[in-house]
Amino acid sequence: MVVSNIESEKESFKSPKSLRDDPNSPIPIPALSPNICQKSIKKTPPKIRENLREKDGFRNSWEFILTAMGLSVGFANIWRFPQKALENGGSAFLIVYIICAIFFGLPTIYLEFFIGQYHQISSPIIFQRICPVLEGIGWMSSILSIFSSIYYLVIISWILIFMINLFRGDWKIWNKCDNLWNDPESCWRNTLCANNSLEPEFEFEYEHSNGSCEFSTDFKEISPSEQYFSNRILRISQGILDFETVNWPIFISMIICWILVGLMIFRGMKMIGKISYVTVILPYFLIIILFILGLTLDGASDGLSHFFLHPKFSQIFSFEIWSEALKQLCISFSIGHGSIISLSSYNYSNKQQKSPNCFIISIIILSANISLSILSGATVFSNLGFLAKQRKSSIFEIVENRKSLIFVAYLEVFGELDVPWIWVFILFLMMFLMGLSAEIALLETFCSNIYDKFPKMRRKKYIVVPIYIFLLSILGLIFSTSSGFYWFEIIDEYSSSIAIFSILSQTLVLMYIYGSKHIRQDIIDLLGVSSHFQLFFGANSPFWRFNWMFISPIIGIIGLLINICQNGFSIFGWILVILPISIVPIFAIINFIRFKKVSKSALQLQKDHPSYDRIKGKLISKKVAEKSLPEASPKIIKAPEVLQKSRRKSEKKMHEFG
Repeated sequence: MVVSNIESEKESFKSPKSLRDDPNSPIPIPALSPNICQKSIKKTPPKIRENLREKDGFRNSWEFILTAMGLSVGFANIWRFPQKALENGGSAFLIVYIICAIFFGLPTIYLEFFIGQYHQISSPIIFQRICPVLEGIGWMSSILSIFSSIYYLVIISWILIFMINLFRGDWKIWNKCDNLWNDPESCWRNTLCANNSLEPEFEFEYEHSNGSCEFSTDFKEISPSEQYFSNRILRISQGILDFETVNWPIFISMIICWILVGLMIFRGMKMIGKISYVTVILPYFLIIILFILGLTLDGASDGLSHFFLHPKFSQIFSFEIWSEALKQLCISFSIGHGSIISLSSYNYSNKQQKSPNCFIISIIILSANISLSILSGATVFSNLGFLAKQRKSSIFEIVENRKSLIFVAYLEVFGELDVPWIWVFILFLMMFLMGLSAEIALLETFCSNIYDKFPKMRRKKYIVVPIYIFLLSILGLIFSTSSGFYWFEIIDEYSSSIAIFSILSQTLVLMYIYGSKHIRQDIIDLLGVSSHFQLFFGANSPFWRFNWMFISPIIGIIGLLINICQNGFSIFGWILVILPISIVPIFAIINFIRFKKVSKSALQLQKDHPSYDRIKGKLISKKVAEKSLPEASPKIIKAPEVLQKSRRKSEKKMHEFG
């Protein structure tokens, strides 16, 4: 008798799934939202939870935040932002960049952080779940991350050569004009002639290679540090197709860097999180030291005034400066690369820790990015102000090749200081660490995509990582030739167009194919319902939905069109653009054929999507769900009790009419 009572009691407390599948149930039980009860129903389906157990995530929230900052804040702000500000009027570019960062950068980075954390899987699988024919959007961004990782590694290899040459004693000669790599007709050295100005009416005065002063009103000066970078480090050839001459120092340096980053990503996100304590935190202290040093220079105020106080409003209203700011934004934030989505997929809660809020992280990343851009720009412009006063020229005429700005602006100044090699070491150590932090996050993106697409490969990192690094090193060989700098400039100019197209594609798919209402509900499921002040400015603010539906797509379309018109026709550049974009239709055809063979639609939401049950439940039995579930806090009411009450109520009604 007791046994039968126990069995009947067990039968009465069926799980939600068994009640939903029971044909004898008196009412249809709708699919429940994952946030009805966190204790009884998990937020993610079983397949995702299985993948999470396999992922070697971060040990704590700080490691995730620092790694995210290493990816989206740092290297491009130090290397690229000052040269773009110099090319586009200084303070005018700064104003436009901040506006673009707020209305395009922040919404995009928030959206990418969110979908990565919500799905806890990489970009290709996310779009495959939304609509299988759109899986190629994720792989397109993954290919872009490969281009960017090669681009960054080339710069890191240059920095490594500078550091090696520093210890060899080259710091004594790279500010001189009497070296074999100098062009005696254009090399300009200001020390002697600045103290020996006999004819001040002449516009330029410079030290010739023989040490004597010459005067000219028509002279194109190039600093010795710029010639050191162009002629000694890069050894630039005359044409883009000159592959015959190999730059062996760059070749060896790239191999060393590939091996170094390969060892780091082999250990996974746990190792990357540990490294971020050094590669992210230390460079911020170093850039502050360089900024304070720049403020002490004679003429620094002139450079800072150009960067902060004298915007040319005619430039602000030009399309070119907005296009450049948008390209800088995509590169510095690493948006559209799939890297943020992949990184955020490791940001999940467990028994030991609670995952950090992706919206708060987005605000932190935005603030840090803008702050570091301002700090880096101010440091470089203060140095340029010093050099301009020494040369008696404009700060916009200091550097001929703007790609070498970071080296010229610092090395020329450090040459005038006591113990210059210490300051040079601080500069290159800072850039090397920042480059590593961004590089390993970009490289991990493609590896994570492979592991999520083929889960068994996660256990074979010893095969995947070496093959991956080897193939990338083969692709990077072109940059170790004398024409490598031309190919570097092509990636620098054209990769941002791919990033804008990638951002535009993923935003339109999420807003108009998956649905903005579902995105809003997904945010509520992940971050909770906002209240009071947060309702208008928090994670669930209507502004984000409006921005993702209208503002960001419009900015992206305009920016893409300007880039297309600006870049003109370069066969190599457009091959670079078309290659990753062509991945989208290729995967669409493959998945359409694959799904058709098993009589399934490749145009529908897939069952392994975290919100599949909720979305289908709303479409099929929304009224039943509203009647069967009482109005109460979902965190207090347990799902089995809710279903049991509904069942008893219906049985009572049937008994009354029975």
